[in-house]
Amino acid sequence: MVRPIISEIVISKNASFLFLLFSALIIIGSIGISIYITIIRQYSQNHIFGFISLIVVGLLIYAILKYIKHKLIGNAYLLSTNSDWERIFPKEVNETDETYIKIIGKIYRLQDAVNAYLVDEVPENFRIIENSNNWYGKIIHGSTILLKYKVKPVFGTHYFGPLNIDLHDPYGFFTVKLQAPLSAEIKVLPSIIIDPREIVLNLSSRIPGGLSLTNRPGIGIEYFSTRDYIPGDDYRFIDWKATARLRRIMVKDFEEEASLFILIFFLITPNMYRGAYEIAKVVVMSRLISTLSNYLAFRGDIYALGYIVTTYQPIIRFTGYGRGYGHTYFIRNVLSGIPWITNFFFKDVSNEFLSIISGMIRREKTNIIIFTDFNDNIIFAENILSSLFKLKKLGHNIIIIMPHTLLYEEEFIKLELLRRGKEDLIEPALTLHKIYSDNKIAIINEIINLIKNYGFKVICSSPRDTILSIINELELMRRYYGFV
Repeated sequence: MVRPIISEIVISKNASFLFLLFSALIIIGSIGISIYITIIRQYSQNHIFGFISLIVVGLLIYAILKYIKHKLIGNAYLLSTNSDWERIFPKEVNETDETYIKIIGKIYRLQDAVNAYLVDEVPENFRIIENSNNWYGKIIHGSTILLKYKVKPVFGTHYFGPLNIDLHDPYGFFTVKLQAPLSAEIKVLPSIIIDPREIVLNLSSRIPGGLSLTNRPGIGIEYFSTRDYIPGDDYRFIDWKATARLRRIMVKDFEEEASLFILIFFLITPNMYRGAYEIAKVVVMSRLISTLSNYLAFRGDIYALGYIVTTYQPIIRFTGYGRGYGHTYFIRNVLSGIPWITNFFFKDVSNEFLSIISGMIRREKTNIIIFTDFNDNIIFAENILSSLFKLKKLGHNIIIIMPHTLLYEEEFIKLELLRRGKEDLIEPALTLHKIYSDNKIAIINEIINLIKNYGFKVICSSPRDTILSIINELELMRRYYGFV
């Protein structure tokens, strides 16, 4: 609960005009009387009465305006000291969630009813889809104000501004502006674009023999199954209860973890912030990472997220390794905290890149999945790839994920035109988009060829196909190259 603060008092044009008009009447009446008394003395009493009337009317209206202003300021002061305001909303939501925002104001003391206009400052890029973020009506003593609306959030960390309250007198002469400091942070976690069970169904038909188990019999601490004794088995693992029941020697098998170690590394460049918010590369690739980490939790692998923002002073974050849905939630939370820097200067971090990523990989063979666009810079790409090649020679497996900007943009164009009911414009819009993007295609192809020359696996496709391709590579590794 917070209380509003008076920020300023605004006088309308009408009130300013009346102040000037009746101030002029007072001045004219005073000058007229002064001239009569000191110089002319030839005016009749009617003239004197007229000048006095001007002064009286001017003073009367002037006093009324002052009184209205005084009453409004008094009510504003009472409102600021005798009311509580609260914004109710979830502090953390998923990108796909439509979220209700509530503003509740409780008025404990007020002299008179007063007209009020409330406006809540919604984070930029949030779309209001139900009701409105403003309220207009009368506030009276003991009333409760409810402002409720629904928003469609977007990925990232965003901030609600203060609640702006404008109080008006009945005639609209004066406005007292107040602000309730309800500024607050909301985290919007990137969406998971494909359910892990759907991925399993999709990949089971692609991989010969289906997906392999992530756990298998071996030495471990979790019970796996009971089987017949084989000569050479450790007598410590004999299941005496099963042996007595079945009248033959039975032994217990325990579960050996056979998980992959995976480092998801997000190399964020200025180029990834360009474009409409919902299709910017940094947003789309955060969704891909969120979906991938959710699948890895489903499969029981051990994984981590590291990222670096290539600003003048690079921003680096590493989650550490973990497993399960709790770790996926943590990774999505970290992703939502990636700073949204719309305009920053690129810094080539290739010199320190190897030491940064080396501090994140495990000593065991690690599957490193790099998400980046190399800032569409062939020299920067070559420097980074040469560092990754040194890690490859140490036995680590590396996959490069290049965002196919054009496919993302085309998908967004289709959805946006469909949403607006302009299906007939889809084909000409996509044709113009392809013509405009010829240079981008050439750069993307050049970098892809460079990646292949280094012998790395590169995936460059639409978001859904990217996820399936990454997981297909990981599952093939799990089946054919053993467990790490």
